[in-house]
Amino acid sequence: QMAEDNSYRQILRSTSIIGGASVINILVGLLRTKVAAMLLGPAGVGLIGLFTNLVGTASTVAGLGFGNVGTRQIAQASATGDENRVVTARRALFWGTLGLSVLGAIAFWALRDVLAKRAMQDAALAGDIGWLAVAVALSVASASQNALLNGMRQIGDIARVSVGSALLSSAIGIIALWIWGRAGILAFIIAAPLASFVLGHWYVSRLPQTQGRAQVREMAKEWRVLARLGFAFMVAGLAGTAGQLVVRLLIQRDLGVEALGHFHAAWAISMTYIGFVLGAMGTDYYPRLVAVIEDPVAVNRLVNEQMEVALLLAQCL
Repeated sequence: QMAEDNSYRQILRSTSIIGGASVINILVGLLRTKVAAMLLGPAGVGLIGLFTNLVGTASTVAGLGFGNVGTRQIAQASATGDENRVVTARRALFWGTLGLSVLGAIAFWALRDVLAKRAMQDAALAGDIGWLAVAVALSVASASQNALLNGMRQIGDIARVSVGSALLSSAIGIIALWIWGRAGILAFIIAAPLASFVLGHWYVSRLPQTQGRAQVREMAKEWRVLARLGFAFMVAGLAGTAGQLVVRLLIQRDLGVEALGHFHAAWAISMTYIGFVLGAMGTDYYPRLVAVIEDPVAVNRLVNEQMEVALLLAQCL
């Protein structure tokens, strides 16, 4: 009974921490969008939304789901208590993500002219799109950092990175728009993954240092698992980001960039619903479930506890 009470307490604690961070992020995001609209107008907001969605789609493909599966691998390795396995999982995630971030950025930069002409219908945007390759690389890298923190059950650090990066990127982005106007849009967009990467690196560097050794052969096994399972996560994520990108491109083409700005603002407001609570619960739930996946009794109990808390929160909201 005591173990069950502790489990419920942990679920509620983790959900409140991540959920609180999500609420702050939502409020900061709405404020950031409002300030951008005041400084740039609907057309500027529309371009920001389009570029942001383009970076999200590209980073989803470039990341190959390593961020999602990395949490699973780290959590499983940590649950075994095997130091060498933890080292292997961490090193495989680091080097694998590093390679993907570099390749993703290079591919995105190489396709800048194609994306400008075919997707944006404006060849003049090729230079701006090329700079977004930096945001793609940083997004993939920061997803890896978040996966490591999540797998190591550093819920508080995840919340601190989330809130800190939102505040820091908003400050940088708003100052850039204030000084440079439309020319500051690139800085506005790159600021978010940059802040997330810098803060994520800070908290990852504070994790306990592992003493084991990682063999290349063992890391190769990890990479195969990351790629095989990550591909499914990548396809699922791509369905959402690519779908939003297509919708935005159609609105820009048929209704104009100002209508796109109104759509982006409406989308940002309408997405503030219970999904942020379920997402917060998932941050704690996923690594806990992976850690006990070999124990059917423990898995069944954890699933029931999580569903019960989710339903109670849904009723409260």
